[in-house]
Amino acid sequence: RSFFFKLTAICGFVLLAQNVFSTEIVIRRDNPTPPPDPVPLLEELIPVSATIDESQLAVYFDYPVGNALIRVINELGQTVYQEVVDTNTNLDVHVQAGAWSDGNYKLKISYDTTYLIGEFQTE
Repeated sequence: RSFFFKLTAICGFVLLAQNVFSTEIVIRRDNPTPPPDPVPLLEELIPVSATIDESQLAVYFDYPVGNALIRVINELGQTVYQEVVDTNTNLDVHVQAGAWSDGNYKLKISYDTTYLIGEFQTE
Protein backbone atom coordinates (compact mmCIF):
# COMPACT_ATOMS: atom_id res chain seq x y z
CA ARG A 1 0.00 0.00 0.00
CA SER A 2 2.73 2.43 0.93
CA PHE A 3 4.47 2.09 -2.45
CA PHE A 4 1.21 2.63 -4.35
CA PHE A 5 0.40 5.70 -2.24
CA LYS A 6 3.86 7.21 -2.85
CA LEU A 7 3.66 6.51 -6.57
CA THR A 8 0.19 8.10 -6.78
CA ALA A 9 1.39 11.15 -4.83
CA ILE A 10 4.41 11.61 -7.10
CA CYS A 11 2.30 11.31 -10.27
CA GLY A 12 -0.20 13.81 -8.88
CA PHE A 13 2.59 16.26 -8.06
CA VAL A 14 4.08 15.95 -11.55
CA LEU A 15 0.72 16.64 -13.19
CA LEU A 16 0.13 19.61 -10.90
CA ALA A 17 3.59 20.99 -11.58
CA GLN A 18 3.01 20.79 -15.35
CA ASN A 19 -0.14 22.89 -15.00
CA VAL A 20 1.60 25.43 -12.75
CA PHE A 21 4.41 26.03 -15.25
CA SER A 22 2.33 26.11 -18.41
CA THR A 23 1.42 29.37 -20.13
CA GLU A 24 -2.05 30.09 -21.49
CA ILE A 25 -2.13 30.97 -25.19
CA VAL A 26 -4.68 33.65 -26.04
CA ILE A 27 -6.84 32.36 -28.90
CA ARG A 28 -8.70 34.87 -31.08
CA ARG A 29 -10.54 34.87 -34.39
CA ASP A 30 -8.37 35.07 -37.51
CA ASN A 31 -11.01 35.83 -40.13
CA PRO A 32 -9.70 37.35 -43.37
CA THR A 33 -12.54 39.88 -43.34
CA PRO A 34 -14.69 40.82 -40.36
CA PRO A 35 -18.42 40.09 -40.56
CA PRO A 36 -20.47 43.03 -41.91
CA ASP A 37 -22.85 43.12 -38.95
CA PRO A 38 -21.97 42.81 -35.28
CA VAL A 39 -21.89 39.15 -34.33
CA PRO A 40 -24.05 38.16 -31.35
CA LEU A 41 -22.11 37.53 -28.16
CA LEU A 42 -22.76 33.77 -28.19
CA GLU A 43 -21.08 33.45 -31.58
CA GLU A 44 -17.99 35.26 -30.27
CA LEU A 45 -17.28 32.56 -27.69
CA ILE A 46 -14.26 30.57 -28.76
CA PRO A 47 -14.56 26.88 -27.84
CA VAL A 48 -10.79 26.29 -27.96
CA SER A 49 -8.06 26.96 -25.43
CA ALA A 50 -4.35 26.15 -25.45
CA THR A 51 -1.33 26.08 -23.17
CA ILE A 52 2.39 25.71 -23.77
CA ASP A 53 5.18 24.65 -21.43
CA GLU A 54 8.81 23.73 -22.07
CA SER A 55 7.95 20.34 -23.51
CA GLN A 56 4.34 20.29 -24.66
CA LEU A 57 1.67 22.26 -26.48
CA ALA A 58 -1.86 21.35 -25.41
CA VAL A 59 -5.01 22.30 -27.33
CA TYR A 60 -8.41 21.78 -25.70
CA PHE A 61 -11.80 21.87 -27.42
CA ASP A 62 -14.79 22.62 -25.18
CA TYR A 63 -17.09 20.56 -27.40
CA PRO A 64 -16.89 18.69 -30.73
CA VAL A 65 -16.57 20.88 -33.83
CA GLY A 66 -15.92 18.09 -36.36
CA ASN A 67 -12.56 17.86 -38.07
CA ALA A 68 -10.16 20.62 -37.04
CA LEU A 69 -6.83 21.49 -38.64
CA ILE A 70 -4.16 22.41 -36.10
CA ARG A 71 -0.96 24.04 -37.37
CA VAL A 72 2.04 25.55 -35.64
CA ILE A 73 4.11 27.98 -37.69
CA ASN A 74 7.53 29.31 -36.70
CA GLU A 75 8.74 32.89 -37.18
CA LEU A 76 10.20 31.99 -40.59
CA GLY A 77 6.72 30.98 -41.79
CA GLN A 78 7.54 27.26 -41.76
CA THR A 79 4.98 24.75 -40.53
CA VAL A 80 6.58 22.79 -37.68
CA TYR A 81 3.47 20.80 -36.80
CA GLN A 82 0.23 19.98 -38.57
CA GLU A 83 -2.57 17.56 -37.76
CA VAL A 84 -6.24 17.09 -38.57
CA VAL A 85 -8.09 16.12 -35.40
CA ASP A 86 -11.54 14.56 -35.26
CA THR A 87 -12.98 16.41 -32.27
CA ASN A 88 -15.97 14.06 -32.22
CA THR A 89 -13.63 11.45 -30.73
CA ASN A 90 -10.80 13.53 -29.24
CA LEU A 91 -11.21 16.92 -27.52
CA ASP A 92 -7.60 17.24 -26.30
CA VAL A 93 -4.47 17.37 -28.44
CA HIS A 94 -0.99 17.16 -26.91
CA VAL A 95 2.01 17.96 -29.09
CA GLN A 96 5.64 17.42 -28.11
CA ALA A 97 7.30 20.85 -28.40
CA GLY A 98 10.60 20.26 -26.60
CA ALA A 99 12.61 19.99 -29.82
CA TRP A 100 11.33 23.26 -31.30
CA SER A 101 13.84 26.10 -31.52
CA ASP A 102 13.46 29.07 -29.21
CA GLY A 103 11.40 31.80 -30.81
CA ASN A 104 7.96 33.08 -31.75
CA TYR A 105 5.24 30.78 -33.05
CA LYS A 106 1.68 31.00 -34.30
CA LEU A 107 -0.94 28.40 -33.48
CA LYS A 108 -3.61 28.25 -36.18
CA ILE A 109 -6.80 26.25 -35.76
CA SER A 110 -9.50 26.00 -38.41
CA TYR A 111 -12.76 24.12 -38.76
CA ASP A 112 -15.78 24.71 -40.98
CA THR A 113 -15.65 28.47 -41.66
CA THR A 114 -13.92 29.32 -38.37
CA TYR A 115 -10.29 30.44 -38.32
CA LEU A 116 -8.50 30.95 -35.00
CA ILE A 117 -5.00 32.11 -34.15
CA GLY A 118 -2.82 32.32 -31.06
CA GLU A 119 0.76 33.43 -30.61
CA PHE A 120 3.34 32.10 -28.18
CA GLN A 121 7.07 31.94 -27.51
CA THR A 122 9.38 29.10 -26.62
CA GLU A 123 12.54 29.61 -24.62
